Amino acid sequence: MATWNSPDSSSASRGEGTTSRLLVRAMEGPSAQPVTVRVPLPADPAGAEAVAERAAGTVAALLQRAVPVELVTDEPAGVVRASVSDRRGTARRLARAVAADRATDHGLRPDGGVVLQVAGAEAAAADHRREAAP
Repeated sequence: MATWNSPDSSSASRGEGTTSRLLVRAMEGPSAQPVTVRVPLPADPAGAEAVAERAAGTVAALLQRAVPVELVTDEPAGVVRASVSDRRGTARRLARAVAADRATDHGLRPDGGVVLQVAGAEAAAADHRREAAP
């Protein structure tokens, strides 16, 4: 709530003014469809670092375009599924992430939303070979 004093024509000569109040609401920008980014880290530390770097870059690019991002990671306490709003939050989440349990599907059933899974180069190549197989 903002308050300001404004002289009106009749009171300006007497040095008086009118006190007014104005309610200002922050306007929301256009809402983009949220994207879920799943980051299953491999057990290999070098591979996990590479996947985490790719995930950080993917999330940063989405956030730069004002796309809401939900990051899904495996952490020591279990699967964490929460939104991130900046690079620092993304880096913190990825730093806490541990190798993924491949048997867990994490409930990622696309219900009209977009789900991206970030994988290492080896996993991406294996997926491509499976898709190309007759």
